[in-house]
Amino acid sequence: MKPDWGNRIYFSLKVSGSSRTPEEINALLGVDATSAKPANHRRPSLWLLESGFFVSEDLHEPISFAALLNRISKSAFRLIRTKFDVSFYCVIETTDWNYEYEVPLCIVQSTTRLGLGLKLDFYKFSKASIRRLNKKAASREQADPLSKPPDGGTSGGHSGASLDKR
Repeated sequence: MKPDWGNRIYFSLKVSGSSRTPEEINALLGVDATSAKPANHRRPSLWLLESGFFVSEDLHEPISFAALLNRISKSAFRLIRTKFDVSFYCVIETTDWNYEYEVPLCIVQSTTRLGLGLKLDFYKFSKASIRRLNKKAASREQADPLSKPPDGGTSGGHSGASLDKR
């Protein structure tokens, strides 16, 4: 199911705060990052494992992402948590002020197994922004039908309500 730019969701596991390379983190966790940046003199390395965008009725993406999380061994993850800053986000992009989403049980179980809290990150888009994003995605699809939609501005830092109280 192709997500509507109006209400879409994705999950993100973020590992940062070390001079280790993303390849070393891949090896430790046994899962390859969907996006990674090595450390440099201004910032630590960044390793991300992200689901694709989906709408709340679509359970395929959360189930697939939970399966990826379940491949990570608890002992390897404990080691990662002692050496890195680790966060897990549920990012919700919406045009509605009152949007309800229930995090699927498979995600809750997978994050609980790893001892992760859940940070909620909400982005509110105006209807005009959504029209521009839809228009841009449509023209991009016409040019290359296999292309993915742009990230909609989610590649910046996360600043959501945190339920992780360590």
